[in-house]
Amino acid sequence: WNPVVAGEELPAHEVSRLNRRYRGDSEDLRNYYEIPDLPRPFDVLGCQQQNLGWGARVRRRYANTILGGVVVWAATGLLVSVLTGLSTTDLVLRWYVPSLGILLLGLDESRGQRGIASGREHVLSLVRARMAQVTQAPQKVGVQSDLMALARQVQDSIFHTRTREPRVPNWFFSRFQAKDRIDFQEAMREL
Repeated sequence: WNPVVAGEELPAHEVSRLNRRYRGDSEDLRNYYEIPDLPRPFDVLGCQQQNLGWGARVRRRYANTILGGVVVWAATGLLVSVLTGLSTTDLVLRWYVPSLGILLLGLDESRGQRGIASGREHVLSLVRARMAQVTQAPQKVGVQSDLMALARQVQDSIFHTRTREPRVPNWFFSRFQAKDRIDFQEAMREL
């Protein structure tokens, strides 16, 4: 736990309260990531790799979906304008001005989710490069503690990405989870 980044650790009674509020199946939380039997700290970094990669993919997909919705809404306005013979002024006043707030929110959310995806992909590439470097070179003294320090930094980065923008809705994540799981199983086999 890093109190400098995440604040004070939650007391046991708060953890218990939050645990009782969880409405999902607790089995869904067990073995959430596809992690092969690896020695420490590779197991930790493998889990973080999957978290970073999966999170980046889901957030980028969500950003594209939101942006697609904005584009469809804007194009629908143009189509309605052409079909009904609205003037440009009427189109702007009747279609775009009333929906301006949601359009700007969609653009902002899409941009924010893309930013988080890019940040996660950057950290993921650093982790992969460091792990490849360690596994291809003779083992040096202190490499395990260096990798655990890297894991701490990665966890702090994951925490920051989770607090910057709203999370992707569960229904959206669940829609692609089975297909994504197959891809990340392959990534863990490679690891």
